[in-house]
Amino acid sequence: MATRKRATQPAASAPVSEAAIAARTGRTWAEWVVTLDGAGARDLSHTAIADLVHGRFGVDDWWAQSVTVGYERLTGKRANLQKADGFAAQITVQQEKLASQDAALKQKRVWAKSLRDLAELAAAD
Repeated sequence: MATRKRATQPAASAPVSEAAIAARTGRTWAEWVVTLDGAGARDLSHTAIADLVHGRFGVDDWWAQSVTVGYERLTGKRANLQKADGFAAQITVQQEKLASQDAALKQKRVWAKSLRDLAELAAAD
């Protein structure tokens, strides 16, 4: 029976790839989880974890934030799209598409009025 190889990235919710985090910090996501758990990070705030990653482990500020967010996501302290003050999502729609849909809606209103006018004429006969 063949054995299945596990994915190298522990979770799709990590903010950067396994290769990128390892190259910039010297640790994989799995290693960060073990390291930060050992340092008591599950009981710390976001800011305290980032300070720990930066201060104790010498990771620069931007990557310390990435490690912190990744750790929080991987351990269930933070959901995808979650920000410090709640959740955020952005919806992008092309302006041309909106204009086209708006024009189509206006045309439908014209047709509906024309149909109502025709129905009134037919009823009057």
